[in-house]
Amino acid sequence: MIDVFRIAYFIILNTLVFHEVLSTQWSKINSLRRIQNHYQTRLRKEWKAIETDINYKEIFKLSGLVLDALPTGRHTEDALSNLKDLALSVVESGAQHRHDLMGRIYHKLLLNTMGGYYATYYTSVPAAVLISDLLVKHENLSWDFKDVSKVSNMQVIDPACGSGTLLASTYAALRDKFILDHPAPTSKDLAIIHKALMEHGFYGLDVLDYAAHLTLTTLAMQNPKSKFQGSKIRTLRNGVDKDGNVFLGALDYLNTQSILTPRKTSGPTDDAEEGVFNQLLAESFDIVVMNPPFSRSANPNLKFGYETPLIRQKMGDKLKQLTKELGLEGIGVAGLGAHFIVLADKLLKPKGRLGIVIPRHILSGVSWTKIREIFMKNYNIEYIVSNFDPKSFMKDHGWCWSENTDLGEVLIVATKLTEKESPKRCCYVNVSRRPKNEVESLLLSQTIQSEVGKLTGTLREGSWSELSPTGNLWGYAYLIDRSDMTGNWHYGCVFSHPELNKLILDISSNSNLEPLGQHLSSMGRDIAIIKRSFHKSCSITSYPLLWGHQSSMNTINLGDGFIEYGVPQQGDKSAELHAQYASKLLIAERPHINTECLLAAEVRRPVLATAFWEVKLHKESMKSLLLLWLNSTYGFMLALGAGANSEGPIFKIKQEHLNNLIIPKADNDLLNHCEDFYSKIQAEQFLPFPQEFDLAKNGKGTREKIDVFFQKELGLPLLSEADYLLLSTEPAQTMQRRSSTEQEEKDVPIQCEETSKQIPLG
Repeated sequence: MIDVFRIAYFIILNTLVFHEVLSTQWSKINSLRRIQNHYQTRLRKEWKAIETDINYKEIFKLSGLVLDALPTGRHTEDALSNLKDLALSVVESGAQHRHDLMGRIYHKLLLNTMGGYYATYYTSVPAAVLISDLLVKHENLSWDFKDVSKVSNMQVIDPACGSGTLLASTYAALRDKFILDHPAPTSKDLAIIHKALMEHGFYGLDVLDYAAHLTLTTLAMQNPKSKFQGSKIRTLRNGVDKDGNVFLGALDYLNTQSILTPRKTSGPTDDAEEGVFNQLLAESFDIVVMNPPFSRSANPNLKFGYETPLIRQKMGDKLKQLTKELGLEGIGVAGLGAHFIVLADKLLKPKGRLGIVIPRHILSGVSWTKIREIFMKNYNIEYIVSNFDPKSFMKDHGWCWSENTDLGEVLIVATKLTEKESPKRCCYVNVSRRPKNEVESLLLSQTIQSEVGKLTGTLREGSWSELSPTGNLWGYAYLIDRSDMTGNWHYGCVFSHPELNKLILDISSNSNLEPLGQHLSSMGRDIAIIKRSFHKSCSITSYPLLWGHQSSMNTINLGDGFIEYGVPQQGDKSAELHAQYASKLLIAERPHINTECLLAAEVRRPVLATAFWEVKLHKESMKSLLLLWLNSTYGFMLALGAGANSEGPIFKIKQEHLNNLIIPKADNDLLNHCEDFYSKIQAEQFLPFPQEFDLAKNGKGTREKIDVFFQKELGLPLLSEADYLLLSTEPAQTMQRRSSTEQEEKDVPIQCEETSKQIPLG
């Protein structure tokens, strides 16, 4: 109930701010200063008058309904009085002109309690500005930004708009591009563009009333003096209605036969207008930009997590049926984000631009394979922007671009190909200093686009650029050929430094290497299954297990020192599980590369392990080679590339990734040499990965010995002192920015080309 009141008062505050801004532009609207008492009654009267005389119905109608629903009495009057004073102070300070101010308040006050419940996270303003700038301000776009009518006719959609952050930043990018390209832009031009984009250009869809309300207010605030009639911001039905009909919000548009009806809480009531909107014609949008919900159906089940189990089941069944009809079975494991990308592909025109904020799992996750295939077939993937800034991890949340999450994310910008077009190289951008504000994002975008134009070759050819717009290192940009993105996009950005990723690409194409999958007879069981089947025992039982992570496990041969025991929880079923899958050979399932020492180990008795995959090989003679290889630097780098990076130093190697791990081709000579070498080194101790690489750069350490062994045996690229130095200073391992000389910068104004040509909006 407290959250309900928070949302209600937030909607009212947002409307009060917009009311006061309008009062400075329209003489017929009374300032909030003139309302001194009877707030509930007088505000309702004022807002009905605005609806009738000026419109903005979508904004004020929902607020009026909230006012009507509040209990009448002193407490409500006191609350409204305080909100009025707060709204006045916001407008007096000019804070409402800051990008998506109310969205920031919404995120700060409500998202900690509501975000997880609704399985949604929202894009940070710097990230939104960065992706929008890369989307819109591109030299080779076919759009004519000098023509008012052409800009006015652009179609932009965010099918999961949330607070409207991405739509607002895209609006700003379009407006700024028009101002920069037009020889003599006027306030009248901007008013025409604003009216057109608000009425029929910008589409925002969400399943939450207050999210759509906030999006529309945020967009309207871009030019409050320009009047518009109606909008394409909608709250869509979601869940199961009283007649048993199941709705999936924007994902219902995946069914081309479906025509949705928005709730009648906001928006125009003209049936013809709604009919056109509801169809959402395929390939009709110039830009699709979104940060889709990435909830998924794994344990715990967060997909549709804001509904009851029964409703969730019905929604899941409908989505599964839609997925089957589309021929995309398997993407459901990736989460709702995968379905939203399929929807975006259906809505986007050829030559249209797609910008998404999405978990890093898209780069290599097996359940994302079909989504990557859609991109590779239909798109020129222009940018993949990764966040490698651990500094924000310590203070706020690092590795990500959204707020209130610590999951690693990437920004992807792509153009939909026409039938005659061929895809080009992809620019990977690794950000080591995340922009703190809008100006820094604009500056970074300008630097990226400028530096990419100077690149003469691909990363494989040794070409990359440092991004240092203010003299300090902000990141790197480099080009990757499409041939190096077949199947797996992760190899190109496993590490922040281009040289390490070049090394991965070079090693992965060595003819003496092959996939591990053909050598596996069993890959073990998932941690959740093991924990359901066994509890930890205080005494010896017939079921040896290895519990927990491997941070203290520092020799390849672990002996019996770490073995504990389990008590079966499912009788014979648990016993059968242990008998079938227990193994002596173990490969890390979720390595933490900043604290742990090993990717693979062996024990003397078959065990089930909660942090490892219990691997069995067709040929036992392969064991020594596999243990040595995965604990070499070569194997370490390729294993991380084949896996998925979920959060800075945390990688995930799922069962499906095991098949794709690249290992040496094994002839009898190599197997014999590995057996002999392993017998000498199996008890030697490893330090945690960053410390081991620090030793290796001086020709010391156990891992360096293994590297030398494989370099000679296989003719692999020789690992240099510089390679080890880069690995030892990798941000995901040190939790420090790579540039050791960089000092903390204060938030000071940065001059930017975008500010060189400005005109008033009103």
